[in-house]
Amino acid sequence: MQCSAISAKGRPGGNATGVHLLTTDLEAKRLGLLHELFPGAAQFAVLLNPKYPAVAQQARELAEAARTNDRPIVLLNASTDAELDVAFASLERQRVVAMLVASDPFFDTRRDQIIAFTAQQKLPAIYQFREYAVSGGLMSYGIVFQVTGAFAECCFYNNAIRYRTLHATIASGRVRLAMDGGAKIAR
Repeated sequence: MQCSAISAKGRPGGNATGVHLLTTDLEAKRLGLLHELFPGAAQFAVLLNPKYPAVAQQARELAEAARTNDRPIVLLNASTDAELDVAFASLERQRVVAMLVASDPFFDTRRDQIIAFTAQQKLPAIYQFREYAVSGGLMSYGIVFQVTGAFAECCFYNNAIRYRTLHATIASGRVRLAMDGGAKIAR
């Protein structure tokens, strides 16, 4: 794995725990969806953050997907507000049909600005999270945070720790909770 402290997603091992959101793993799929929606498009734009740790993986996978679909992509880099403005100005001059906004926390914090630009330019775009589409972006393809969640509860009893996992499913505005029985771990 790239940019990670684990050796494999299936068996992470070690003492670290965490979450892998699979957002960067879906860049090629998002580009493929643009190709399906705009089959006659000459080229697409991709907005990348050159300071994002997974940018090399993103660029490699997007370049391969573009070669597979036999359509060039225009890579635009932005890691600051000034660079984002330069990328927007460059997009106005390019003859792109649609844009993919790569997975990146910087772009997530500039969501409204990016959506406003694409709306003003009438430039279709695809994003990583549904929040972009809810906020007015054309479409998104990726994970949905609101559907399920898992929370770990750690209770201390004497010299033992009891772990339980609380699963929450949000459906139609109601929350259902299920508790897994935990195993005691002696200290």
